[in-house]
Amino acid sequence: MQDGPTPQATFEFEQNLQATLREVGRATMEYTSNAAEPEDADALPARLRCGRREFRRNRKTPNQIATLFGPIVLKRCFYQAAEPGERGLAPLERRLGIVARLATPALADQAARLNADLTQQQTREVLEERHGVAWSHGTLRRVVAAMAQHYAPLRHAAQVDRIIKLLKKAEKSRGKHAPILSVGRDGVIIPTRPCWEEASTATLSVLDRKGRRLGTVYLGRMPQFGQGTMTAQLWGLLRDVLDRWHGKTPRLVYVTDAGSHPQDFYRYKLCGMTHPRTGELLAWEWIVDYYHACERITKLAEAVFGCGPEGARWAVQLRRILRDERRGVTRVVQRAQALRRHRGLQRTRKEFDAALGTRRTWTTLGRGGEDCPLARE
Repeated sequence: MQDGPTPQATFEFEQNLQATLREVGRATMEYTSNAAEPEDADALPARLRCGRREFRRNRKTPNQIATLFGPIVLKRCFYQAAEPGERGLAPLERRLGIVARLATPALADQAARLNADLTQQQTREVLEERHGVAWSHGTLRRVVAAMAQHYAPLRHAAQVDRIIKLLKKAEKSRGKHAPILSVGRDGVIIPTRPCWEEASTATLSVLDRKGRRLGTVYLGRMPQFGQGTMTAQLWGLLRDVLDRWHGKTPRLVYVTDAGSHPQDFYRYKLCGMTHPRTGELLAWEWIVDYYHACERITKLAEAVFGCGPEGARWAVQLRRILRDERRGVTRVVQRAQALRRHRGLQRTRKEFDAALGTRRTWTTLGRGGEDCPLARE
């Protein structure tokens, strides 16, 4: 900026300064990391034992490692497994905490955080722009999978701590409502070979006295028959939170669609659930979300009227009744049944019954509480 400051000159100066500092950091990381092991391989033990496995020293070989400042070359001594077919060992990489033999802990943590919020392609682009790291999709997946294994033993305790902090914040908040501990559960259809399958997801959220969501912890599992692992994780998290919480029990709400696994979790776990410390029977409200309730109304309209403007108008009217009226659920069910008797059906009886479901299912839609006898069973 010798000719005076301008926006363009300031921009270029800042970009050049960042590149210079990144290179200084990269060179420092490379020198410091390599200095942690003697340059002469003969100065290292000829053999190592790790648990029951034995390794023999080989020569020093280079390995490119990604860091926050860009890639570095780590010249480390590699030990081959004495047992044929076993993987070798690089002690320096273990001491430095290199993840998947590809990245430093700080860069791997950054990649895992980005991948939780962005697509793989977006994560790769951000890593290359910010850190000069050009990874393939496979490399990114290996690093993220390794970080998931590192996080796994710590995840449950961290999630319990997070919810307890949110409950304390909710209890101190101002408003006319009681704090809410809300459990959610759903399925996500994902493509797997050779077909599509349903992966399971769950959430545990805290809302303050004004009904504002303060935070959420998330659970997710790949497809599993019966979703037993998801049920066990969500149940364990919920019980540990209530066991550690010593304030007034918050309002307990279960918000889901009306799928089989969410219903089973309510009927066989939440119904009859007792407080893990006091043994007191806990009162849960089950609320099927408004979106899925509206989907059922649309299917009812198509079963009675077929596809057309008349059915669309009727569905809009019933969605308003469901949302705004105190006994909206009862009115929706009664009007649908009366209309079927009066007009007949444009679709099959099976489609109408599938959309209407059982009386028990429909009484969970909308508000919960008084409209939800399941909460009193």
